[in-house]
Amino acid sequence: MSACYKPGGVEVQNLDQGWTVFSDTLDTLHQVSLPNSVFQLLHDQKMIPHYHDFEAEKSLAPLSEKTWIWETSFIPDKAILEQNNQLILLEGINTYAQVFLNDRLIYVADNMFRSHKLLANNALLKGQNKLKIIFPPQASYIDSLQAKAGAALPDNRAFLRKAAYQSGWDWAPKIISPEISKTVKLLGWSKLKVNSLSILQPHVDFERATLSLSAEIEADQKRTYKIILLHQGRKLVDEKLHLNTGINQLEIPFTISNPDLWWPIGYGNQPLYDFDIQIFDGNHIIYNEEKKIGLRSIKLVQNPDSIGQSFTFKVNGSHIYARGANYVPEDLLTANIKAITTKKTLLAAAESGMNMLRVWGGGIYPSDEFYNICDSLGILVWQDFMFANTLYPSDKAFLSNVKIEAEQQIKRLRDRTSLAIWCGNNEIDEGFHNWGWEEQLGWAPGEKDSLWNGYQALFEQMLPDLVQQYDPYTFYWPSSPATGWGRAESLLHGDVHYWGVWWGEEPFEMYQQKVGRFNSEFGFQAMPDAHTLSQITPQNEWFPGSNGLEYYQKHPRGTALIDLYMQADFPVPEKLEDYIYMSQLTQAHGIGMAIEAQRLSNGHSSGTLIWQLNDAWPGISWSVIDYFGRPKALYYHLKRLYNPVLIGINPSNKTPEALVANQGLLPVNARMNADLLDFRGNILHALSLPVQLEPGQQKAYPNIVPVEILQKIDKQKVWLKIRLTESGKHLAMQNYFFVSPKMVKLPKSEVYMRLMPRKDFVEIILQSDSYVRYLQLSTNDPDGKWEKNYFDLEPAKPAAIRFYPSGKIPLNELRFEKRSLNDFLD
Repeated sequence: MSACYKPGGVEVQNLDQGWTVFSDTLDTLHQVSLPNSVFQLLHDQKMIPHYHDFEAEKSLAPLSEKTWIWETSFIPDKAILEQNNQLILLEGINTYAQVFLNDRLIYVADNMFRSHKLLANNALLKGQNKLKIIFPPQASYIDSLQAKAGAALPDNRAFLRKAAYQSGWDWAPKIISPEISKTVKLLGWSKLKVNSLSILQPHVDFERATLSLSAEIEADQKRTYKIILLHQGRKLVDEKLHLNTGINQLEIPFTISNPDLWWPIGYGNQPLYDFDIQIFDGNHIIYNEEKKIGLRSIKLVQNPDSIGQSFTFKVNGSHIYARGANYVPEDLLTANIKAITTKKTLLAAAESGMNMLRVWGGGIYPSDEFYNICDSLGILVWQDFMFANTLYPSDKAFLSNVKIEAEQQIKRLRDRTSLAIWCGNNEIDEGFHNWGWEEQLGWAPGEKDSLWNGYQALFEQMLPDLVQQYDPYTFYWPSSPATGWGRAESLLHGDVHYWGVWWGEEPFEMYQQKVGRFNSEFGFQAMPDAHTLSQITPQNEWFPGSNGLEYYQKHPRGTALIDLYMQADFPVPEKLEDYIYMSQLTQAHGIGMAIEAQRLSNGHSSGTLIWQLNDAWPGISWSVIDYFGRPKALYYHLKRLYNPVLIGINPSNKTPEALVANQGLLPVNARMNADLLDFRGNILHALSLPVQLEPGQQKAYPNIVPVEILQKIDKQKVWLKIRLTESGKHLAMQNYFFVSPKMVKLPKSEVYMRLMPRKDFVEIILQSDSYVRYLQLSTNDPDGKWEKNYFDLEPAKPAAIRFYPSGKIPLNELRFEKRSLNDFLD
């Protein structure tokens, strides 16, 4: 058991050691520490398969329906018993659980998204205490709630405040493991306890930041204190603090002149101000907290225009093009989500050029570390509340539970520099009106009206009211998307989840026509890395379509759709290693087409968020980085697609028209060089011209290749190379092909590879006499890091690529292989 410590003036004793776990039918005691989960601890003791294993979803299901008992004994630290107030703090309780202290039921937890503070003054003993947490079968509890409800809901998981994805999704299995994903704590306090403390930003511009110190302070006596806020030793707040017994709300304004402003990635730097908040009782500091805050203003602008209505984020008064992805939890078991994985995932997002992540409403509210990293890197956060794809109850008890959850999360996250928007839910408005729930579930007219009234009470009344009350400077959006992708108005206002490609089986080219004002979901599946699949798929199942592989495909038509789109633009290989490669190229090709269309829409669109950034398990999904952190081909392509300056080709013109967008904050004064070449590197036509763009401006440059030249060439045997440079510095590039990838007549080529070991990396020199497309390098060190991959190699131009080994394999045992699209074309 951890020793007592005193952060923020409250005595804290961690109750993270000495736990035993057992079930109602298994009398074996398992010794565990927190955080932990039933499935993980049973696997660690070799009693059950890993939850990643083939058909684990089925084999582990019976264990979910047992009663699991977690117990620990502890002696309260003397410093805690000396305080006026003692609390047990429960966090990460997933999900329905009965809490006993010294064999007396003191609480029932039914919401994994909130903390539970249990007053323990009268129940706590000075000597040995026993804390017991019982997890009854979750499904039985949900069934009991559903039986009491009126009209049927689309998914009965809605009755329990539990992460939706753990009940199964089209990229994740159903894995229901009782777990405690955070440390249980015993707290003791006297005089005052700070429940929340935030630095809000009512108004920030280049000349002045008008800020507010906002706090909720609980006091057990009427008393006057002093509160001080310092920055770099200078007092910005120095005031008396008059507290009454009970809950006190505090708002103290202060200002900073000529602030050094914080910007998202691609628009500027990310300076963070260090603030030190102290509360004094006489001459003694009884509370101290430090905060790092970036000063900025974030607004969502929705103005009528010639198209419909804009949906644009403005940071510090400047229009921002949001480039990013949707973030899902990093593991099926929240107790297994590690800070190091979160950091690696967010660093990878930043390195690809992403400046916004949407925290999707079917997952969890991420850890404080997630937001710390986003603040430091310059990644804006679109924050969903945790509601997704079904209607929810609207009875008094449920709404009261959700209200506490929302209040806690708003207060926790409201002063995060990266927080850009609160969103009520994922796809529920759209689902209610257009997914056929009424017919499927047989709602009577009165039931339908009642359910919609309940929806409005939660998402259009309670949640926006809470955001207005506790975070009035952050925009609230009721539901994402505003309108479903099947209707024309979805492209005219609000945000859109465009799934005509994939769900609707529309061709990739439809991305060029269906561009939304803010594209908050769109995507395409690809297989994970071959090393990832080898960790989960037996060798005898190592072929496309095998049962062992299809278990990891949770979309009902996933493999068939990958095949359908692959056949349209790429060869379809028989070997699994080649199929993996080609599926990733298909994803990169299609999503690349979408991103170019959205970013080069001349102001029509102002946001591009791919579905999805990462994975919760090693399955086949829409992610750009798989569960083990291994990037897919699309990830490497994003470094060009999410560059602040982007070059594309207008596909509707008879002759190539270059489109150039400057979505940075600085003007561009550059030169464009456009060369038409054959695959041996011979220049058939060359063009050079100046390019001048103001921030946020897009221009078209027609006739990059004249009609008379196009009429003389075989478009299957040429490519267009466009480079933008400014003062000798590379700004942007585009390699354009006139036909579908499988129609390009690439010559068979020999790629010469030379390895040059350095101190911290291996430099790989590559060269070929002809054009090599989508060159993939692979190695027997699956956890090493490639500088770039799935790239094109120009004829007779050596390329130097760095590989950073993981250190798990000696340098002299590293082996490298290569493949390219050339290998598969006739």
